Amino acid sequence: MQYHLATRFGRTSHRISGREALDNEALYRHVPSIFAREAHDSRSERYVYVPNLFDTADVYSDGASEEVLGDGPNDAGSSRFRLVSAVEDALRRLQTDHIDIFQLHAFDAFTPVEEVLSTLDTLVRAGKVCYVGVSNFSGWQIMKSLAVADRHGWSRYVANQVCYSLVGRDYEWDLMPLGQERGLGAMVWSPLGWGRLTGKIRRGTPLPEGSRLHETVSFGPPVEDEHLYRVVDALDAVAEETGKTVPQIALKTIAVSSIAGYRELDQVPL
Repeated sequence: MQYHLATRFGRTSHRISGREALDNEALYRHVPSIFAREAHDSRSERYVYVPNLFDTADVYSDGASEEVLGDGPNDAGSSRFRLVSAVEDALRRLQTDHIDIFQLHAFDAFTPVEEVLSTLDTLVRAGKVCYVGVSNFSGWQIMKSLAVADRHGWSRYVANQVCYSLVGRDYEWDLMPLGQERGLGAMVWSPLGWGRLTGKIRRGTPLPEGSRLHETVSFGPPVEDEHLYRVVDALDAVAEETGKTVPQIALKTIAVSSIAGYRELDQVPL
């Protein structure tokens, strides 16, 4: 039996096979409840070949089929179920009754924009979320979302979390003017260029022993060494003139809300 890539079921966020779905009665007919653990351990292998539309019932292996499949298909994306459960779980973990800004980490191409935005609007109206934002969205994805929100009177995205630093300025080309025009504030992550603008990385010297770049350089946006050194040279000149440190100047130049990761207290550029 062959299975094909999942497609969306109508105008919902549910995804099923384009050709066939698996009848769990056949799958579990010979799986007694005492072997539920073994069935759970082999679930990941089944998901490689099987679509996520399953026919389950409490009479299949005394409910074991539903227990095995219970935590699979809805643990990612921006479907209504996923967003509502994510907010409820976050509120419980944070021990609070609301989230100030709830941001989607990526655009979900499988879920209709209308479903995403109507769900976010419901969460805002319920007081569980104050504002909503995005991250890793392209310009057209933001504009489409804003147009749909305006058309229905739903809550609009007000913030865009972007990678932006003096050695990574792609944000300025498209998303910055879009944000200025449409009212999206920038929440910058990695404003020190993945740790490159700490003042510890310089021309002709090896990476510091404790630098995270030893392990993460391949994960972040690439930066040519010579470009980095020229930026650091310019920051050094400003630092000498103002009496500030290189990271202080790098952060001040960005001058927006930013998210930077520090492992030690003395790394914070106060």
